[in-house]
Amino acid sequence: MTTTTTTATAMATRHFVEYLYPGFPMINVSSPKEIVEREVTELPEGAIGYRFFDGKPDNRENVSGRYYRGKKVEWQQMTEKLEATDDPYETGLIKELLLKMDGHDVVITKDDQMFRLYEGDTVI
Repeated sequence: MTTTTTTATAMATRHFVEYLYPGFPMINVSSPKEIVEREVTELPEGAIGYRFFDGKPDNRENVSGRYYRGKKVEWQQMTEKLEATDDPYETGLIKELLLKMDGHDVVITKDDQMFRLYEGDTVI
């Protein structure tokens, strides 16, 4: 009976979460924390997002995209806004933002940091 339990436990998939924190010039990532399910109901203080993976911290499998708390800004939306405005101040701000976006959608966090969104990333 003990052997069966040990074998079943060894075969169970282990899930981990890493929390994302603001940093410059890149995001700081917490140490992996083992969790029961791939679900996060709230972020630790100061965190701007998270990502999941399965396996072991030194052998990651099934790594998720990043989940960010913030506002998604789409490249297409900003280019359309630029075309629609004739205010020189607003035009300058939009051009500066588009330059930073470099043709990609981004997320702007509560701390006004901007990070590129990659395939599989989600803004919550």
